[in-house]
Amino acid sequence: MNQNFVLTVADYFVKISSDENYPIFFEEGYANFLQLEEEEKYDANVICHAGLPEKSTYEGDVIFDAILDKQRLWQVVQTKKERAFIIFNPNKIEEIQQVAFLNDASTEWRVYSHVLNQNENSFFSPLSYPLGALLLYYLTLNSNAFMIHASGIWDGETGRIFSGFSGVAKRNMAKIWEEEGAHIVNDDRLIVREVNGEYFMYNTPMPYADLNKQAQVSKFYFPFHAKKNSAEKLTGGHALSQLKAFCFQHNYDKKNTEHLITQLERITQHTRTYKLGVVPTPSIIDFIRSVEFKG
Repeated sequence: MNQNFVLTVADYFVKISSDENYPIFFEEGYANFLQLEEEEKYDANVICHAGLPEKSTYEGDVIFDAILDKQRLWQVVQTKKERAFIIFNPNKIEEIQQVAFLNDASTEWRVYSHVLNQNENSFFSPLSYPLGALLLYYLTLNSNAFMIHASGIWDGETGRIFSGFSGVAKRNMAKIWEEEGAHIVNDDRLIVREVNGEYFMYNTPMPYADLNKQAQVSKFYFPFHAKKNSAEKLTGGHALSQLKAFCFQHNYDKKNTEHLITQLERITQHTRTYKLGVVPTPSIIDFIRSVEFKG
């Protein structure tokens, strides 16, 4: 069967196609990011195959190994011909979920996925986490953009991004703003793009369903728990290094690192960046606005 979809995230258009006899399954979070209408031009093409390829096709030198809490999430392997991404099932240690091959221009993927069975129906899921997020990260490398672990909020006038390590209250911050009437763009993973000299944040597909969102952004905050609210403005290299710590980055490729640093240098010249001591109560909103008013 001929299957064609268009994934639209952060104003990128990705064509997803398959000629397999099994239907493609997308996780719930992709529902509002997919369309059936064709586009004139695509930022990337994803050709999907049912079933994993022969092991010999993705053997080579491991150049990047993503391990979290002693569990391997994915590997990047340099084969004799191309880059291969070995994606492991996050729920089953060392079980390969997908194998993907990416061309040198980071514009075409060939994705091979397990065939799954449920209620006697067979299907395959080429963008199951974490491959979907990896695909979006590589899209940012071809434009003035980057991906960051962060919460983004829009209060109708100002877009703010809150980023930091787990447990530093960035999701609580988003919730506090939402309770005061602001809109959450995303509470975990954002793409930030420069468009005609302005910067916009975009949400990405998550495990839950959400609308396709975007908002202009002009402030970055790095919150930490404190006994009282406080703010320290960061500039230059301090702002850049703080941002870089929470961006998606695969440093096996020098070009990837140079691209990210260039994007962060540009955005830190156009936005304000603060370290933020937080008492997680609604009073933090007035405090932040007072800091921004003073400049």
